Amino acid sequence: MFMVESDITVKRSDQTFEYWLEQDYLAGPARQKLETSNLLITPELGHPVIDGLVYPEWTNEFWMHCQEFHDEGLRAGLCVGASG
Repeated sequence: MFMVESDITVKRSDQTFEYWLEQDYLAGPARQKLETSNLLITPELGHPVIDGLVYPEWTNEFWMHCQEFHDEGLRAGLCVGASG
């Protein structure tokens, strides 16, 4: 078994939940699910090379780890579009 260690940086954001919920790439069920979240994992905006939503490596693993604490009140939402 291999274990990969990685640093996670948590940054304070000036954007509110409402800002992220109003994004064009979120619609219908994706937006409704995020409305019940109390933690949003958001993409990087304005990447210099990649056009579109960009997430740091290990984002999915971090999101899955957060799901383990759902019963303790953590409601993590990953801001991806309906096709994401």
